[in-house]
This record gives sequence, structure tokens and C-alpha cells, in this order.
Amino acid sequence: MHASPNTPAPTGEPIVLQLPPGAALIDLPGPLGHGWQVVEGALRLDTDTSTSGPVQLALPGDSVGFERLFEQASPYAARAVVPTRLQALAAPAHAADGIERARDAMAMHWRRATEMAALRTGPVPDRVKALLVLLASPGPGQDSHALPGLREIASIVDTSPETVSRVFSALRRMQLLDGRKRKRVRYDAEPLARSTLPAGVTRCSASARKPAPVECPA
Repeated sequence: MHASPNTPAPTGEPIVLQLPPGAALIDLPGPLGHGWQVVEGALRLDTDTSTSGPVQLALPGDSVGFERLFEQASPYAARAVVPTRLQALAAPAHAADGIERARDAMAMHWRRATEMAALRTGPVPDRVKALLVLLASPGPGQDSHALPGLREIASIVDTSPETVSRVFSALRRMQLLDGRKRKRVRYDAEPLARSTLPAGVTRCSASARKPAPVECPA
């Protein structure tokens, strides 16, 4: 029997929560009242409901729902964009620990804000590549990575799913991505980050438009 997406797994200590893609993290403070740390996967944090509004990702090592440290409510909604595992955070043991946690959380948010700016500015291929690099699983020998669906990727980098599909096709032709399954793809983040895609990869080919107005293949 499967637990509710927001029911912590019965693993004893620490308290762990598994979220499938698309599942919202309803209890941001968590069962211990001090938020969660992302162990694996990625959460999308939205501060409003518009698709063009600011977006932020919480990645492994990041914390969410910790605003109780500042006596504030969480100002965002969170949901998983790939299979995600979270660990509940307990109250800091000492005041100094709380200050250190708050400092780390603020540094994380500034770092992520800089990374998110790269996902919304510049050429679309560079934005897609930047997202794939961020989502790459850390650790040696990790070359198979969980990815969001095309629509989710398009929403994060502020483009269309068709454009994301064309970028993926170009990366496969350059042998920078391996695997046809869109939800899990093999790639090495370092060569991908250094790569340069040919100009025009996000445009429909002229031959595809000659006979009649047609959309680029997804």
C-alpha cells in the first residue's frame, strides 16, 4: 500500500518524505516544524501562480520551509519536478546552530537566485543546458539523470515545449545526450556545460514550411 505523497516514509529516524513528479509539498514546515532538506531530486518554488512569474529550484543540500527561524510563513508553494526525497529538519540544538542554519539558508537562496537568472536570460539552448547541468545528479559515476517533462522544462526556462524538444534533438545529434526516454537521460554535465550549439537549432527548417504551414516536430 502506497502512502500519501505528503506522508513521511516509515523509516524511523531521520524522517524521510518521497515525492513523485508533480506532487506538491503541502506541509512545508514538516513534522518537526523546521522545514525539509532536499536529499535527492528537485523542488520548484513559485511565489505566485502565473506561468511567467519568478521561479526558483531547491536542489540537493538546499532547505525549504525553514522560515520559522525568522518567525515568518513560507512565501512560496513547492512541488517536485522529478522524483524527490526530503528529510525533515529538527529544531537547532543551540542558538548558534540556528544562526548558522539561517546564514546557510540565506547564502543558498542568493546562489540559487543567480542560477535562476541564467535560466531566464540569454539564448534558449544555453538556458536549457544550464538547467540540465543544475539537475545533474551529484557524485562520481552518476551519468543517468532524472529530468522533468518538456512542458515543465519549457516553463522553467520560459520558452515553448517544441523549442525544448529541438534543443534536445540537437544535443543528441552532438552525442551530448544519450537515451530516448525523456524522464531519465544519460549525460555528462561538464562537456554539456562547455558545448556550443549551432546557430538556428531552435528554428523550424525551411523545408518543413514549404508545402504548407506546419509546426516543427516535437
